[in-house]
Amino acid sequence: MGQDVIDMLSDYRKWHISKANELGDQWIDSGKIFTSWNGKPINPGTVSAWFHKFIIKNDLPYISIHGLRHKCFDNDLEWCSDNSYRQEIRT
Repeated sequence: MGQDVIDMLSDYRKWHISKANELGDQWIDSGKIFTSWNGKPINPGTVSAWFHKFIIKNDLPYISIHGLRHKCFDNDLEWCSDNSYRQEIRT
């Protein structure tokens, strides 16, 4: 994971904690990173719907979130010529 992603998640965590403090008793500590406004876990369909709208808005070829995961995995393998590493990743 790149430092930019780590920094972004760190900033998000700080915001998340401040939101929990702001809401007080209304905040539900679900232990999740990405939540609804009050800390409750979000419906996975919400993320999928957002991703689908993002793809359409940006005129990108369709891919599901799960498909994106596989595509990233395949792209990682293209950069790897060590077959033992490939086997280690797949298991």
